[in-house]
Amino acid sequence: MANLYNGFIDRIAKAYDNALSSIEAVHNFEHGDEFEIALCNSIRSILPQRFGICRGYVVDRSGKVEGDDIIIYESHLYPTGRFLPGDLALKEQVPIEAVAAYIEAKNTLEIYGDPNGGPNGEPDCTLDKALDQVSKVKTLCDQRTAVPMNAVTRHINLGTGFHTPSLLGWPTKRNPVYAAIISRHVRINKKEKQTSDSSAIESALATKGSLAGLAPDLIVAGSSNVTLSFVSGPNGAKTIRSPFIVPGGALASMKADKVAIGIGLCHLLWALDFISLGPISWSDLLADAFGLTPGAEY
Repeated sequence: MANLYNGFIDRIAKAYDNALSSIEAVHNFEHGDEFEIALCNSIRSILPQRFGICRGYVVDRSGKVEGDDIIIYESHLYPTGRFLPGDLALKEQVPIEAVAAYIEAKNTLEIYGDPNGGPNGEPDCTLDKALDQVSKVKTLCDQRTAVPMNAVTRHINLGTGFHTPSLLGWPTKRNPVYAAIISRHVRINKKEKQTSDSSAIESALATKGSLAGLAPDLIVAGSSNVTLSFVSGPNGAKTIRSPFIVPGGALASMKADKVAIGIGLCHLLWALDFISLGPISWSDLLADAFGLTPGAEY
C-alpha cells in the first residue's frame, strides 16, 4: 500500500474501480466507446480546474487530424468543448495548440498479434494500434511553436540572455504533448487469457525498435501493470526523473498490485503540472475567416 499523503494513489485507484463498477452495472463495456466515456468521467473528476477533457481528434492549422480517443486540453484559455452540453458521446476537433495530453483508451490491450499485420497491412493488435495513434498525435503536435523554458507567462519570457539549464530526463520546451495508453484488461493475444506479467509489455516494446520521443509516456495495462519513462544514471540504474519520455530515455514495466491506474493518473497529473501551452494564432483565424492571407497587409 502507498502511504504518502494518506494513501493518495490508493484512494485514486479505489475511486476509479468504484466508478467503473457502478457503470458496469448498466453497461458491460462490450463497445470501446463505453470504456472511453467511463475513463473520461473518472479522469475529469481529478483534473485541475484549468483543464478540460473530451473525446475526439487533434487537428492542425491545415485541417489534418490524428487520434480518435481522449484529449485533455486547457479549458480556461480555449473555448474547445464549451459548446458541448457535457455529452462525452460527441466528439471534438481540438487545435494542436490547446492539447496538453492524449490518451488511447482500450478495454482490452492485446500485446501481440499477427506479425504480418491485418488484412490491409495495418497493425493487428491493440497495442500496435495504440502505439501508431500515439506516434501520429505526437508528430502532429510537434509542429506547434515551442514554448521556451524561460517563459514566465504566456507571451512573456526572460529573453535570450537568461539561460535555463535542461534537467536530465525533462523536455527542452514547456509545451510537450503527454501521451498515454490506458486499458482495463490486458492479454498476450486474441486467443490467450488475461495476463498479469508486467514484463510482457516491456518485451513487446523491445521488438518495436527505437520509438524515440514518439513513444507513449505511460502505459497502464490492467489493474496491476504499469509502464513508464525512465533515464539511466551513470551506473546504469533506472531512475524516474520526469513523466515524459525524452530522447535517450526508455520505458520500463513494473508490477503495481491493484493500483496501476492510481499510479497512472498520478503520473498524468505530474505531467500536467509542468505543461504550459502557447497561444492559438487568433489573428490568423480572423484573417482566414475574411479570406485573407494570414499576416498580409490589406
